[in-house]
Amino acid sequence: MAVFEDAEVEALAVIDGSESRRVIGLLTASHVLRRYGEEIEKRRQEEVGLV
Repeated sequence: MAVFEDAEVEALAVIDGSESRRVIGLLTASHVLRRYGEEIEKRRQEEVGLV
């Protein structure tokens, strides 16, 4: 999230490598937050024995 904040953007390009730097997709801040929330919930469930 720091990269999004530093760049002051809502989406970042995903590239295939540092040499060709071909854009292969976009990563949005909302997707990162959603996945982070899912992982936090998964860990919480593991800790209380629900998984």
